[in-house]
Amino acid sequence: MLASPTFRRALGALLLGVALSAGAFARGQQANSQQQPKPELQAKLPPLTLGKPFTWEFSADDRGLVRVPLGRTGGWKTLVDPGFQARLVPGYSSDPTAEVILWPSLTGIDGKAERFLVQFPLAALGAGPTPTVVAFHPYGVSEKSPFQATALPALCQERGWVLIAAYGLVDTNYANVDAQTALVAVLEFIDGYLPIDRTRLWGVGFSMGGLNALSFGMRHQDPSGFRFAGIVDHSGPIDVAKQYDDGDALLKSILADADHFGGAPGDQPFAYERVSPAPLVGGAIDPARASIENLLHVPLYLHCNLQDTETSLVAQTQKLHAFLTARGANAVLSTVNGGAQHVWSTLDMVDALAFLEHKPLGALPAAQSLHADRPGTWLATKLLAAPAASIARYRVERVPGANALELRGTHAVDALQLDLAALGLASGAPLYLGAEAADGSA
Repeated sequence: MLASPTFRRALGALLLGVALSAGAFARGQQANSQQQPKPELQAKLPPLTLGKPFTWEFSADDRGLVRVPLGRTGGWKTLVDPGFQARLVPGYSSDPTAEVILWPSLTGIDGKAERFLVQFPLAALGAGPTPTVVAFHPYGVSEKSPFQATALPALCQERGWVLIAAYGLVDTNYANVDAQTALVAVLEFIDGYLPIDRTRLWGVGFSMGGLNALSFGMRHQDPSGFRFAGIVDHSGPIDVAKQYDDGDALLKSILADADHFGGAPGDQPFAYERVSPAPLVGGAIDPARASIENLLHVPLYLHCNLQDTETSLVAQTQKLHAFLTARGANAVLSTVNGGAQHVWSTLDMVDALAFLEHKPLGALPAAQSLHADRPGTWLATKLLAAPAASIARYRVERVPGANALELRGTHAVDALQLDLAALGLASGAPLYLGAEAADGSA
């Protein structure tokens, strides 16, 4: 449906500023009326609200679960099937900016809509794949934050890039799995009319947003899907369970509710660990559980303000950098003495983007240390089966100068498939495989 000519014409017209002329919108509705209703459209409704004009000013409507606006106030244009609303809004650059709400029929999450902002060059409409930045907001604010508080709109406009700022279902999401599922839906939606350059898709995040960028990157390593070619992490927490333990009663209640992790870490350890880049034990990163190893081949730009009021996040960022560099990652650490404040602006965004922009995704690495929280494709491997509520861990490494492969340190792996061609190995010749389990399994 997303790629149908009628859909593309209708949405393209909106984004070009002709605001879905009555004729185009009518044609879209007529085409949709000839199809059978989608069963998913009958899913639980998200929260509703009366439509309001867009404003960049902070309001209570920006927080909590996304509310779907009713009525025509505010300039919203709606396509009931497949289920989204969009409107053009004032931008922070000369490129057009749109606000879009995806209904549960597109997010795939019962009762939850997703909201995002997208700034795009007009030349990208109908053109080839375009480099894209996904920006993640900090805790307690909305997707407006990267537009309001950073130079990203101007920098992306100068480079001819698309800029996406997604909400993550709720302002306090802490990179939970539903928030990441919603981001995949956002990227698929945008890719339907503004093709994303899959080799130049980058993540940028601050504080909780840094966690989102790292966590989405490490959990999405399917070469046929959306993979970050590089990440900018400004003071992101690396262990969500630690955030819970260190938090006040309000934060604990938020993280434990049904819209986040469904309980405390002691009750739902898998839910917290699967999205945590580097769980801590005794203040040190636990190497056995550091899923950030999935990103050892990805350029990472880490930043912190040494005088930041969030001293724990400064320490975590420094520990993460030391952990990554000890394992040969392409990770840099930018530090400043930026005063007693926890803000976006201590990050030099020009320098951060300069680090990333000439580093597109390349060939898959010859050595891959992987942490897989669900069956699926992870770089050159496909996890076929693993115990429930577990993170499979294993290392695959091609032996230089030979048609040979080592599979080491397997943990919680029931069945694994290897892509020999992606690893640079010949399937039609004798193959040596060395295997060793870390958990005593076969």
